[in-house]
Amino acid sequence: MINFFRNKALKGSELLFKKNRYYLAKGLVNDELLSYVQDSWKGYDKYPFDSIFVKKQGIHKENSKWKDEFETIEFGAAPFGTILLTRLQKEIEKIINIKLIPTYNYSRKYFRNSVLYAHRDRPSCEISATICIDQDTDNKKPWPIWLKNDKNYANQTYAGAYEISQKLDEDLRKQSGCKKILMEPGDVLIYQGINVLHWRDQLEGNFSKNVFIHYVNKNGPLFKDHPELAWDGRESAYSDYDADFKNYKLVQDLNEKSENNPDWLKSRACKGISKID
Repeated sequence: MINFFRNKALKGSELLFKKNRYYLAKGLVNDELLSYVQDSWKGYDKYPFDSIFVKKQGIHKENSKWKDEFETIEFGAAPFGTILLTRLQKEIEKIINIKLIPTYNYSRKYFRNSVLYAHRDRPSCEISATICIDQDTDNKKPWPIWLKNDKNYANQTYAGAYEISQKLDEDLRKQSGCKKILMEPGDVLIYQGINVLHWRDQLEGNFSKNVFIHYVNKNGPLFKDHPELAWDGRESAYSDYDADFKNYKLVQDLNEKSENNPDWLKSRACKGISKID
């Protein structure tokens, strides 16, 4: 009987993911794994290991409503992120009923006044997941992530994404079909990163830690035509990006193509999963 209800729930999550282009999996990262990731991140954040984090100064869009300076620290292919990438793959496959090929993971700690501007992702992020690891906000509530998911935005340029989504006030956003998602530590937001615009407004708080894991549809046209997308053009999950590796330039060329010819990307992004408008 338990399996019956679980299978029914999974069927529902599959339908919601295909219809809405996202699914919020509450508490998908269990307490034990979450504690491991939190402790690992804190350990890497101390001398002498903190040198592996890259500090970045935030850059505002010219027409942004925000002007405050901010910074982030970022860690590509963090070991704790790679564990999440590989360990959650099967769970995510069950939730959305899609076979996946892992590409890469990325970890970022946002500090006060940070803004994530509206964008859609590149081909290696056909199916993505944002994982809330830890947060410290002024109001003690989650820092919202916003989605514009009413159609396929794979052909949307970065320059124009802000104008049709994040620039709008909250009422207009909701009227135009944007969704406001609240995430607690351990929650996993699974979404079609390649065609869903996503963003975060200014962070009112001390920090927010997140891990991002990315996949492509194993049976979709993107991966079938471009198998170099596996591991995002790297040799393995633990490899660095090597310009001499055979798949590296192929993926870089694919990223450039998706920017210069976004209609090409739109015709393939999540094809067979959700409607391509």
